[in-house]
Amino acid sequence: MQRKELSYYVTIFFTQYLGNEAGLSINTIKSYRDAFILFFKYLEETGICKISKLKMGTLNADNVIGFLDWLEQSRGCSISSKNQRLAAIKAFCSYVARKSPEESSPCQGILNIRVKKAPQKSVEYLNVDAVEYLLKMPDAHSTQGIRDLAMIALLYESGCRVQEIIDLRVGDIAFRSPNTVTLPEKGTKQE
Repeated sequence: MQRKELSYYVTIFFTQYLGNEAGLSINTIKSYRDAFILFFKYLEETGICKISKLKMGTLNADNVIGFLDWLEQSRGCSISSKNQRLAAIKAFCSYVARKSPEESSPCQGILNIRVKKAPQKSVEYLNVDAVEYLLKMPDAHSTQGIRDLAMIALLYESGCRVQEIIDLRVGDIAFRSPNTVTLPEKGTKQE
């Protein structure tokens, strides 16, 4: 049996697996695509391999670790961005190892790469005076002002994100005791 090259697996991963089998959102697929574009750019810029000459052996732990270092040092990427790029490559390696067990050895080395821990940032909250000021801003005598006040109050009371407010539908709000709002889960795909 002839072994397949990296380009074959990358093509199937993006055209069939991510959207159809894994059911990932468009934004996640784009993020994965960007990770691979950067990885291939790294391989070319550092002289490791031209894109036209990619082989399965090019995908190994040393090259991925070098890529992560390159992201941080040459491109100034944050730890979070590096971890996202690593997650994309790990997802690909998991896929390849399941699809073709004969390719699982180099993939295992990559799957064992640990994510880098980022220092936790403290979350700053609005103080009571700032919240009161914010709630007084909309004109409560106009339709738009009442709408704006409702949105600000909902943001404050629920802790939801702006996009979650935008995506709300009338059926997501229940005006019975207790009043409830059903928010979509983070990353939920819109169909």
